[in-house]
Amino acid sequence: MNIINVLLLKRNIKEDFISQLLNISSKNIYKRINKLRKFGYLILYAPKEGYSLVRNIGPLNKYEIKASINENLDICKKIKCYKKINSTQTLTKEFAEKGFKEGLIVFSDIQTKGYGRNKDMWESNIGGLWFSILLRPKIPPNAVYKLLFLFSNAIKNIVEENYNIDCEMKWPNDILVYGKKLAGTIIEMSVDSNNILEWIVIGIGINVNNNLSEYLETTAISIKSILKREINITKFISLLLKKIDILYKDFINETKQ
Repeated sequence: MNIINVLLLKRNIKEDFISQLLNISSKNIYKRINKLRKFGYLILYAPKEGYSLVRNIGPLNKYEIKASINENLDICKKIKCYKKINSTQTLTKEFAEKGFKEGLIVFSDIQTKGYGRNKDMWESNIGGLWFSILLRPKIPPNAVYKLLFLFSNAIKNIVEENYNIDCEMKWPNDILVYGKKLAGTIIEMSVDSNNILEWIVIGIGINVNNNLSEYLETTAISIKSILKREINITKFISLLLKKIDILYKDFINETKQ
């Protein structure tokens, strides 16, 4: 358990309780709280009441995501979060070439050059969910594209089961609601000279709480516009990654047989 897990337990948590639970000094508590504040957390303190996590008012960050998942996932061993980059897909491929291990996930609040299949531009504004996952499965290259269907199916299941939104899959990688695009996936890979798979990078884009440009309103849709409210995007991430992790493990086990 880390300090975020403790702060998420309830409001008004006394310092001595945190110290006893995590076995750290008051000085270390203060240092960790200040570090979280720099990431955008609004954490209040009152001598009699203790600490209260009001809300994360900043961008996505790995501490809240890890706390929400609260278990070990094969697909999520290391998290990197950015406020704005050109593309999570581009950056994750660079990390793959540098030798990063399986289970790296790169998130960005904004992408300036996000793209989907056929390099089509994907508008990636604040409030949406834009991320890429680095995987290194020991499978034949011709089995890779089955993962595209599995990941898209995971998105469909989470949206339907947890937010009561009926979705349809448009082969091979789009999730539609009312005929409009809610989410998309892309998969890219590297194969060596012996036709052995080196890495896979799967990119996922989901219109969650983002406002869509006027020219996209006829072709795209967001969860926010469907429900007429914003949802907790960190909780959504947790649900989705847990689902993907299960499907990925099953896929690897079946492919090995």
